Amino acid sequence: MSAARRNLARKMLRAIGNPYDRFREDRLRLLRAVRFGTTLGFDLDGATWRAVCENAQHINEVSAERIREELVKIFLSPRRVRGFDLLDESGLLAATLPEVEALKGCEQPPQFHPRGRCLCPHPHHARPAAGRGLGAAGFLCAIPRYRQAGGPSPWTRTGAFASAATTSSAQR
Repeated sequence: MSAARRNLARKMLRAIGNPYDRFREDRLRLLRAVRFGTTLGFDLDGATWRAVCENAQHINEVSAERIREELVKIFLSPRRVRGFDLLDESGLLAATLPEVEALKGCEQPPQFHPRGRCLCPHPHHARPAAGRGLGAAGFLCAIPRYRQAGGPSPWTRTGAFASAATTSSAQR
């Protein structure tokens, strides 16, 4: 059995060759590794995962539109909670959506967060009053409302991301 078939059988994602070289060749592969791990339910090989984490800050070398496309695919996946966790743990979440990072530790009203303080603002921790999970898409939609309510609003690349996320190329 070939190494590729063994990796598939073990549900393991492994970069071909040196993962640092692969991610240097195309920075979008950082998000794609998380997306494939999320949507396929695969684990990332140790060397591949380390390369993703160590190169996360370089994701902003990619256009906001391409980043948006990968994030949407992750957040619309049935395994989006795992995707959100992988983005957070790798540093890709902080690099692409720093406002989400700023939400960590924010006080939450009990009807939306039973613990009162959300130490890690994952979409599966938030819930509307009806008791259903807010979900990643609803969580991300809440960021502008949070910023309007006085949350931090640094001018970051996320502003470009948010613009690209809500404006089609025909509207620009």
